[in-house]
Amino acid sequence: MLAKCVFQVIAHRFAARIGDFQQLGDTGYSFEEWCNWEMFLACRAAGLSASPRPSYRRLGVADSGRYADLLTHDPSQSERVLVELGIAHDWTTDKWLSKLDGDTAKLQQVNVEGITKLQIILVVTAKHHLSDDLWQGWLRKLKCWNQRTDLDTILALPTNGELMLRGWIVT
Repeated sequence: MLAKCVFQVIAHRFAARIGDFQQLGDTGYSFEEWCNWEMFLACRAAGLSASPRPSYRRLGVADSGRYADLLTHDPSQSERVLVELGIAHDWTTDKWLSKLDGDTAKLQQVNVEGITKLQIILVVTAKHHLSDDLWQGWLRKLKCWNQRTDLDTILALPTNGELMLRGWIVT
């Protein structure tokens, strides 16, 4: 399945940038747009076609003025993968839960044959381990979080903490 390949390509790229994630996470600010460009570059480097910020309107959501994060495909296949990425870090507040759940809802509106919808959540924490009750309690509030997935990568940050990348195929 191409979506699993795309997830692995992105995870590999992010692993190579682990020191950057440590620094960005320490700022307390969003770095989602930087991640979107890293995903774009990762897919291109892997030989996949990639389009940044595809319009939901062009994907059949007539009343939408919104954009996804990435649309990618293998030129030798007809399957395409639409990606929404959301991030959380030590300074992320509960207001971001609705943004992350909103990504799920946006993907669910797309009903185009040949498009697999992939939601990815990136968590960067230097203060706690991802297995701590604090993180697990927050993450369990997400609609997608309790769904089974085999798209999961956890990496140690260089000085302290962890980076987790988890993905789901949205139906």
